[in-house]
Amino acid sequence: MKNDIYIRFQNNYNISDLKKNMEILLNESGLWNILKEKNIKTILLKPNLLGKYNIASAVVTHPDLVYVIATILKEHGYEIGIGDSSASFFKMRFLFYDNGYGKIFDENLAKMENFEMKPFEKLDLNNKKVSHIFIANAVKTYDFVISLPKLKTHNISIITCCMKNYYGIIPGVRKSHYHRVFHRFKDFNRFLVDIYEKIHADYYIIDGILGMEGDGPSGGYPRKFNLISAGENGLQMDAYFLFLMGVDAMKLDYFQYAKSKGCFHGSSFESVHTPFEKGYRFDNFKLPIAMKLSGITNILPGFLFDFLKIQPEIDADKCILCGKCVEKCPEDAMKLKNEKIVIDYSNCIACGCCKEVCPQEAIHMEQNKLMKFFSHFSFRKR
Repeated sequence: MKNDIYIRFQNNYNISDLKKNMEILLNESGLWNILKEKNIKTILLKPNLLGKYNIASAVVTHPDLVYVIATILKEHGYEIGIGDSSASFFKMRFLFYDNGYGKIFDENLAKMENFEMKPFEKLDLNNKKVSHIFIANAVKTYDFVISLPKLKTHNISIITCCMKNYYGIIPGVRKSHYHRVFHRFKDFNRFLVDIYEKIHADYYIIDGILGMEGDGPSGGYPRKFNLISAGENGLQMDAYFLFLMGVDAMKLDYFQYAKSKGCFHGSSFESVHTPFEKGYRFDNFKLPIAMKLSGITNILPGFLFDFLKIQPEIDADKCILCGKCVEKCPEDAMKLKNEKIVIDYSNCIACGCCKEVCPQEAIHMEQNKLMKFFSHFSFRKR
């Protein structure tokens, strides 16, 4: 696995423009040589399909980018599949079509793979709380997997890009269960590293044309990054894009943990092939609230953690009382009572599952009063 990261400017999703630029990116990054050397015949594409969202909200991997990649791979003679497991309760076929992926399947460019359908594969982990997980069988049946993450922030992991996107290989209902098991941000992020240690994509192509800042993965603000990126090392790519956001990955516990396990070798970016000038950062980038929680919990005793929460709050004007947040909550902390959603904060673990599945973007994560009091201790971007 090489640490090289390739970036090209791309400011639109026009099929023709994107195809030309993507072909250049894939040539520069050496993908065709990798596929030839490994004698690859079948390729699985794994986008980020969090739920049913307006494409302009920048929550899901843009369908036109996936269409272009599937087209190029098909033209090179590869058999393609596209699969994911949603965080929502939508059936995957409807979710693919509702998010604009239908033309890919209608034109027979790829086979639809539903990660929520059996059979599942057992994967052993080196984790104290969870000895194994079950993952989608399709991940094992294809010769090569390309992850297609959206460049976004995340309230638990700070960034949801290469590593976090692969959490989608776990069937939907089980994902909520692990939020309950690993309710502390530190433990959940280390769990992601444990998964990455055992299984990760073979290649990554990042949709950074329109991404997200603020309280991702679904409640932040769309932001134009005007780029596409490719590479083999997912954690290295995550670290570099954190750098562009103004965050030193080695200040984050889970990157230190990944380094201790030999999955990550430090924030060295000599192998980044980029049009950006040296020292470039995203201007005035808005980080998620979780950055404050991360900094505070690093300097205060562990027993204070439960008092330092971000918590979901519901915008009653946007809420349509669909109940998806109630169904998804892993701790049953949300109830539909008297025509409104009521949250039991004593049971809430601030996992953000409710916010992820809300189709109206009516749920936002806010600091509680104690967090606001300690906010001047926050881990600030550099």
